[in-house]
Amino acid sequence: MSLFRPGINVERVAEGVRARVIIDGEAYFQTLARAAAAAEEQLLVTAWALDPDAPITFDAAGPVRVVDLFARVLELQPRLRICVLAWDKARTMAWGQGGALALDDPRLAGRLRVVYDGHTPLGGSHHQKLVIIDDTLAFCGGIDLAAGRFDTPAHRVVDSRRVNARGGPMPPFHDVMMMVDGEAAAALGQLARERWWRATGEAVTPPSPRAPLWPDGDGVEWADVRVGVTLTDPRSDPPRRQAQALFVDLIHAAERRLYIENQYLTARGLAKELERRLKEGTGPELLIVGPEHPRGPLAGVTVGLARWRLFDGLRRADRHGRLRLMWPVVSRARGVALYVHSKVMIVDDRFVRVGSANLAARSLSADTEADLCLELTRPEDRTLATALRRRLIAEHLNVPEAQLEEAEGRLGSMLRAVDALVGGDRTLVPFGVAPDVLRGSFAEEAELLYDPPEPFQLPALIEAVLGRGARERLTARLPQGLWSVLALSVAFGLWRAGVVRPDDTLRLAGATVEAVAVTWDGWLTLALAAGLALSVGVPVALVVTLCAVELGARGGGALAAVSLTLAMIWTWAAGYALGRRRVQRLVGSAVNPIVHAILRRGRVAFFSLRILPVAPFALVGVVGGAAGAPLSGMLLGSWLGLLPYVALFLALGGALRRFTISPDPLAFALVIGAVALIRGAQAALSDTLDRAAARYATPPEAR
Repeated sequence: MSLFRPGINVERVAEGVRARVIIDGEAYFQTLARAAAAAEEQLLVTAWALDPDAPITFDAAGPVRVVDLFARVLELQPRLRICVLAWDKARTMAWGQGGALALDDPRLAGRLRVVYDGHTPLGGSHHQKLVIIDDTLAFCGGIDLAAGRFDTPAHRVVDSRRVNARGGPMPPFHDVMMMVDGEAAAALGQLARERWWRATGEAVTPPSPRAPLWPDGDGVEWADVRVGVTLTDPRSDPPRRQAQALFVDLIHAAERRLYIENQYLTARGLAKELERRLKEGTGPELLIVGPEHPRGPLAGVTVGLARWRLFDGLRRADRHGRLRLMWPVVSRARGVALYVHSKVMIVDDRFVRVGSANLAARSLSADTEADLCLELTRPEDRTLATALRRRLIAEHLNVPEAQLEEAEGRLGSMLRAVDALVGGDRTLVPFGVAPDVLRGSFAEEAELLYDPPEPFQLPALIEAVLGRGARERLTARLPQGLWSVLALSVAFGLWRAGVVRPDDTLRLAGATVEAVAVTWDGWLTLALAAGLALSVGVPVALVVTLCAVELGARGGGALAAVSLTLAMIWTWAAGYALGRRRVQRLVGSAVNPIVHAILRRGRVAFFSLRILPVAPFALVGVVGGAAGAPLSGMLLGSWLGLLPYVALFLALGGALRRFTISPDPLAFALVIGAVALIRGAQAALSDTLDRAAARYATPPEAR
């Protein structure tokens, strides 16, 4: 009897599929390049992140970037169209992740369309990593077309090819993809077109039938197997929670061994299921491999805390010594760890699951995810799964696969074999015990905020009270500042009730700034400091608002005006001194559309770039200087474009200043009005940008 239950733990089951598991970025990108070169009609990409300048393969001429790969395949096939669907947070996280790709490179000739999808619950993201070619071949797993994903199984401490889009070195990185054809590829193509329609309102016609496609490449390969396509999709009706259900069913199905590679382990529900299996007298062995530390300061504080807590629970449940929690190190002597980004689960060498879903609550509820799972019934297919599991473990232990096979056979245990082979400069290292500082209530609060078991519930509450679709109807009729207004209303109520009070430290800081600003040299020091902050990337909104909060609208406005002018001069001078080529090497192709606009339209371009803030404040100044634009034209155009924002931020800062001194209803109304104006202006500008991007990305024959 099959483990798969369509509509419950899988979206659908595909029969007679060829499948290959591809390990690490080099092998994946090489296989993808060969497959994409054979595309005829349609290439669909869904991504968490997309970086057009990321080098992903290398040939005799040097690195091949994502944008180069797309341009090459479009040149090979004139009928081909490429649709890329990325998470919209990428547009605000880094300029150029898709926008420059769609508008800048003439080789793409209107045949590539990049769309940013923001239709996720609050706190969720679009996390699927899919590439589908003509509904005939598809890739699914954990690797985005982005910088830092390239690596080899050798995971050298230093690899000159493992660089970011600007040429800087990147640390060792491990990930896994699965390639499938037939019904499984067609199912993923249907999924990508469904998401495209929900994001854009445009229907993409399925491609015409074509001959099978199966490129050569490295990996472990099966023929004629059953594949389950399992999803998380909070926006579908009803929401899909198949990824979570299949995780639970696979944990229950394990009899002898369970091997897991995953970037995160923070989902309490799944941890409880694993604990139950560990408590059983004859349950399966459990080997979990993850990164030593989650990347980024926020992830370290939130995901890191939650993972330690779950590890402690698993250890307490391990009454029979069947658990190993480990992380791979590339060089102990040099202190270099291997970052594990893969999402792999192998159960009894009968089920092989690869995809984008982490063992995190967000992946099971708030994010969009896609995984593929092989259900293997024939002995020869299970032998291949055994080979895959040993290949992954041997890579982390830095031993030959044959040596791991011999140790498993001799000791009769996956875990005892790992214990016997651990050692050396590159190996697997057991996780230690969580420090006591991570065991307080703060850990619980951080875990709840970052990795909630359900999507944040305000939209669901509105729909429960007013009916399905009520949130969309409300946001269509009410100002875009509605949600900020609601949050401030709650804060105001708590303030008036005495539940929270202004922080005396903030009052002291404000008084200090006012005292410094009394003298001319103190005022100039503040202006220089604020200008420096703007020059290194601190947002204009934050600096101007703080100026108004501390000095009032008039004094703060004067300080903000001088600081902004100084920052524009300094960034222009830096760009002028560096020159266009150096700036382009530092920033990448993101500078090209800005340079072209400045060269064509001069001060009008600066006005447009400021009033439609598609690029960071400091970057516009640097690129303006590098392009040789006159300083006077940049200052004039920039100030004309910045004035509406500066006025709004000053209004908000003045209202916040009065609100801080005396939280009365009038002060609260001023804050609400300023927030609503700013949010409304941002929404209007965003709509303008979306319409402009759609117009430029539309093929000429469709206009």
